Amino acid sequence: MLFKHIKNTNYMLKSTKFNTMSPFATYRSVWEYLFVLNLGSKAEQEIVALKKELQSKIGLFPSAHSVPHITIGNVILQQKHAEILLQRLDRLCRKTEPFPVHLNNFEQFTQRNIFANPANSTVIVEFMKKCEQASQGLELKAAWAPKQKKPHVTIARGLGNQFEEAWEMFESRSYVADFQVNDLIVLRRLHGQPYEQVAQFLFKSEAVQMKLF
Repeated sequence: MLFKHIKNTNYMLKSTKFNTMSPFATYRSVWEYLFVLNLGSKAEQEIVALKKELQSKIGLFPSAHSVPHITIGNVILQQKHAEILLQRLDRLCRKTEPFPVHLNNFEQFTQRNIFANPANSTVIVEFMKKCEQASQGLELKAAWAPKQKKPHVTIARGLGNQFEEAWEMFESRSYVADFQVNDLIVLRRLHGQPYEQVAQFLFKSEAVQMKLF
């Protein structure tokens, strides 16, 4: 599993399994941050079912057990710079209106990866660009990635020799799904460790609703 679901709206809160008191997790520690959009529950369940079906066909493959999501970006930086970045992203999300996503069929690239394609990717790409802009001026240990903005929901990646057999399952298969994106999920990890969710930044109307109630 790529990450553990933990709901919170304060990026300073830690997850139940993420040990920020580790001797390696200091203010000067270098963290890798990953920013993602979750799918709606129905779409997530459908993608998980497709992964399981594919695994029954070709056996275990990379990303077989990862949580379905759309990657907005990832970056590596020290915690003191990460705190500034997260503050900027929080402000950005509070100004961002929730937006719909329409998945329409499957595509592949490099004959190694299979993904569900967001038909209305323009709004996602614009959000990706704004998130990357939030990292400008910060000292980064590794530049914001990906530079090529092609949002997608990964079904399988790094297939290698398994690709042809896997693609047979998706090449002529129709699939549509619709859901609304209401927040940005923030995950982080130290080198060699799994990602843990550390924040959930609500979009504009969702943040207002939370304040009201």
